[in-house]
Amino acid sequence: MLLDGQLVNLELIRQGLGLALDAPPNSSCAALFQQAQPEAMSAKAGQRSLAP
Repeated sequence: MLLDGQLVNLELIRQGLGLALDAPPNSSCAALFQQAQPEAMSAKAGQRSLAP
C-alpha cells in the first residue's frame, strides 16, 4: 500500500510494527520486506524492543 509515495507495509516492518509475509500472488515486494525484517530485529525496533 502506497501513501505519499512510500510503501506503508515496508515502513511498518522497518519500525518493528509488522512482519514480512509472502502471500502469493501478492509477492512483488516480498524480497524487500524480507530484507527489512532482520534489520528491524537487529535494531530492536518497535515491538522487537520488548523481546528478552
